Amino acid sequence: MKRLPAFTLTDVIVTMIISMLVMGIAFSIFRFAYDQISSYQRANDDYKELYQLYHVMQEDFQHSSECNYRQNEWQMLMQGGYKEYLYTLSDNMVIRKTGISSDTFRVSIENIIVKFNNEEQISGIIDEIDFDVTTKGITLPYKFVKEYAAEMKMELTDDGVDMHEGTKAQRYE
Repeated sequence: MKRLPAFTLTDVIVTMIISMLVMGIAFSIFRFAYDQISSYQRANDDYKELYQLYHVMQEDFQHSSECNYRQNEWQMLMQGGYKEYLYTLSDNMVIRKTGISSDTFRVSIENIIVKFNNEEQISGIIDEIDFDVTTKGITLPYKFVKEYAAEMKMELTDDGVDMHEGTKAQRYE
C-alpha cells in the first residue's frame, strides 16, 4: 500500500487549537475596543447637550439688543423687537422659546447670579449672568457677558431712569 502525503490527526488538532486561541484573543481585543468606543460615545453625548446649550445661549446673548431677567426667566430682545428669545431656567430643565418653536435642555441650573454694571440684580436689564449647569453628574460653570453699545448704555443709565423700572424693563411684563 502506498502512503499519501497528508497531515496527521495530531497536526490538525494542534492547528485547530492554535486557531481557536488566536480567534479568542482577536475577539477579546475587538470587544475591549468596542466597549471603549461605546463609553467614549456616551460621555460625548452628555457633553454634546451641554455644549449645544452653551452655544445657543452665547449666540442669543451676544446678538440681542437688550436682555432682561426676572424670577428664573431670561428674555432677550433683538434689534427693533423683530425677534425675542425667552429662556425659562428651572431646577431640572432649560426651555428656550423663540416665536412658535421651543427647545428643551434637560439640565439642572444652580447658583444663578445676574448683574448690570457689575452690581448684582434681582430683576431687570442685565449685562452678565453666571450659573452652574449639571447633567448626568457633569457640572460646568456658565458665564455670559454682554457689552451694550455706548448709546444703549447711556439710554439705560441716563435721565434718572431706573434700570429696573424704566420703560425698557416694562416691555418684559
